[in-house]
Amino acid sequence: MRGILYAVIPAVVLGLVVANAFYGHVLFGYAYDRAINKYSVYVHLQPGWESHPGNILFDVTNVWSGPTAAAAGSGKSDAVAHMPGSVDPDDISSLTSYNRNQLQYQKSKPYVELRHEFSGCETQWRPIPYRYVADALRSWSEVASGVQTEGSGGKEAGHVEPAFAEAGAGDPYVMIFPNAPNAAYGPDVQSELVQDGYAQLIPVCVASGVAAAGQSTYDYAIMVNDPDIGFDAYFVRSAEDAAAHVSSGSSGIPAFYEHPGCHVTNHNSFAGTCHGVERGSGLLIVVPDMLDLSLTKVRVGLHERPE
Repeated sequence: MRGILYAVIPAVVLGLVVANAFYGHVLFGYAYDRAINKYSVYVHLQPGWESHPGNILFDVTNVWSGPTAAAAGSGKSDAVAHMPGSVDPDDISSLTSYNRNQLQYQKSKPYVELRHEFSGCETQWRPIPYRYVADALRSWSEVASGVQTEGSGGKEAGHVEPAFAEAGAGDPYVMIFPNAPNAAYGPDVQSELVQDGYAQLIPVCVASGVAAAGQSTYDYAIMVNDPDIGFDAYFVRSAEDAAAHVSSGSSGIPAFYEHPGCHVTNHNSFAGTCHGVERGSGLLIVVPDMLDLSLTKVRVGLHERPE
C-alpha cells in the first residue's frame, strides 16, 4: 500500500503542476495584465547593398495598455481588433496576412522582408503562468550577466527615468539595456554611413483610453549584437514621415520629436523615454550598410507607461 502511495502522490502532484501551467489561466486568469506584442522581422539584403548577403533580425517586444475595459468585453476597440480568447483558433487568415515575404526597396536597393507572428497593434498576447515564470528567469539572468541593467543610477543607466527603472525591475517584458555609445567610430562618420543605411520602422501601440489627444509616454530600449556598428533611432509621427526621411537620405532628425529622449544616435545599446507619443507613430531604427555578421540582431523593447 505504501508503495502505491509513493507512486500515486508524485503523479498527482505532477499532474496538478502541469495542469496549472497549461490551464491555470482559465481558472485564475493570466499572470500578466498588460497587452504584449512579441514578433520578429527578418530582412535579407539583396545585391546592391554593401552588406549583401547579410541578414538583419529585429526582435521586438512591445508592452502596452491595450484597449479600455469596455472594449475588452467586446474584444474590439479602435486600437485592438482581438483579445485573448476572442480569436477563432481555426481561423488562420491573420497568420497568412502577417507571415509573408515581401520584396521591397530602399533608395533603389532591394531587400526581402519576412514578418513573423503578429507585428501590428491589431493583436496581442498574454503569457500563461509557466511562460511568465520562464521569461522572468531569463530576464533575471540577463540582469545578472549585464546584458540588461536595472536602470537605477550609474553611467550605464543612460536616460532611464525612475518610472522606467521601476517598471523594468518588476516586469520581465520591460527591457532596459545599458547606455553604450558606439566606440568603433565617431558621430561624424555615423552621420555619413546612415545616409545609405537600412531603416526599419517599428510601430508603437497607443491605447484608446489615454489622453484626449491620443498621446502616451513610451520607454524604449535597443541593442545590436555587432560592437563594430552603431544605430540611430527616432520616434516619428507616421510611416509616411519615416518613408520621407529614408528617401531623402537625410542624416538629421526626422520630422518628429526633436527634444531629448525621443532619439539617439551612434549607439550599440540604449534605453530612454519619449513623452507625448501619438497614435500611429513608430520608432525608426537605422543601421549602416557595413554589416560584417551573417546575422545582425537588433533587440527592441517598447513599453507604454500606464496612465
